[in-house]
Amino acid sequence: FAVFQGGERRWVAPLAILVVVGAGVAEQGLLRVTARESRGAEVIYRPFLVARLIEDGPGYTYLADNCPDTAEPICPLYDALQLSDDPLRLDASSISFARNPRIGSWYLLPPDQQIAVAQNQFAFFLRVVSDRPFESAGAFLRNVGWQLARNSVGMTLQTDQVVERTQGLPGFAFTGSGHGRLTAWTGWLPGVTAAQMVLYAVSAAIAAALLVSRQLPRPVAVFVGFVLLGILANAVICGGISQPADRYGARVAWLLPVAAVFGMAVLRATRAARHQGSLGGART
Repeated sequence: FAVFQGGERRWVAPLAILVVVGAGVAEQGLLRVTARESRGAEVIYRPFLVARLIEDGPGYTYLADNCPDTAEPICPLYDALQLSDDPLRLDASSISFARNPRIGSWYLLPPDQQIAVAQNQFAFFLRVVSDRPFESAGAFLRNVGWQLARNSVGMTLQTDQVVERTQGLPGFAFTGSGHGRLTAWTGWLPGVTAAQMVLYAVSAAIAAALLVSRQLPRPVAVFVGFVLLGILANAVICGGISQPADRYGARVAWLLPVAAVFGMAVLRATRAARHQGSLGGART
């Protein structure tokens, strides 16, 4: 708010952003140092960028063109993908998490090759984007758009598989983690999801129209604008870089009707105050 409204304290917002980013970078560095000094181990992150590029297509075709003739560190992962013809093996989640030999790949590699793939994923990302810029950009925008359209609560509901896996585990009060009223029968979910889609689309249109009208007080306009930008940023990070999923959209989409209702209420109150002021001026 300070950046957009000006004032003497406009430096507070950029400073707060730097503090948050710096704290995250410091935490990552401290984690790596602690693991190395206390356990003699290296912190390895799953190759989410590699998996995303392979599922989208540009990464896979790049590897197909360059392996095994070059010293590409990701080639062992490409070789593991050739051990099966199951289409699910190219799914980003399967690449990063699956241990089943038919759909898994990264976990099937020896530890040294897993580390090499994970540590070279950012360099691989830059090589793929520079080699196939339009294909990579198209896949990125497609994922962002798909994420913006996904907001069902289905992924947050209890499933039979979860109930089966958690039966008998300690830490659950009373009757454990069985189905409740919402999950015993989920026939209501498609209708609710469709209604939510309409609500969120209308709310986004109203929020955008309020901004375009330029009739909101500046602090409220900044709030509404940041809600829209935040949801877009969520789609870019979670959908474009990670993987489009309903739960990523469901956790932020509810802010759209909040912003729309709040903006309309403020606009109505502002107009009413102006009208009362004009009547008072006319009487005098």
